[in-house]
Amino acid sequence: MVGLLVLFGLLMMDLNTRLQELSRVSAQRDLVKTQVAAQISTMQYLNTRIAYVGSDEYVEEWARQEAHMARPGDHVIVPLPPANVQSTPTPLILPTVEPAKPWEVWWALFFGE
Repeated sequence: MVGLLVLFGLLMMDLNTRLQELSRVSAQRDLVKTQVAAQISTMQYLNTRIAYVGSDEYVEEWARQEAHMARPGDHVIVPLPPANVQSTPTPLILPTVEPAKPWEVWWALFFGE
């Protein structure tokens, strides 16, 4: 009878260990599933973006907005500033740095301030 109780106790301990391992592996599986789903959605976005960038619509949009190109027959309008307006430059105010006094340098050297 004592032998059966010891055997039953060992089996329960083994079952407990296996259940803990199952819980750990299940949590890891769920984490990997989440990461895979995120990677798949990123891949789908990138494939869609690649398809769009390779289209004629995107090339025309880029040529007009980024490269400032015009199609034959388009009239390009370049705004010019009025002739009688003079621009006044804004003065740049630089902060003046006051040199450290010798005693401040020694203070910082010895006391770390």
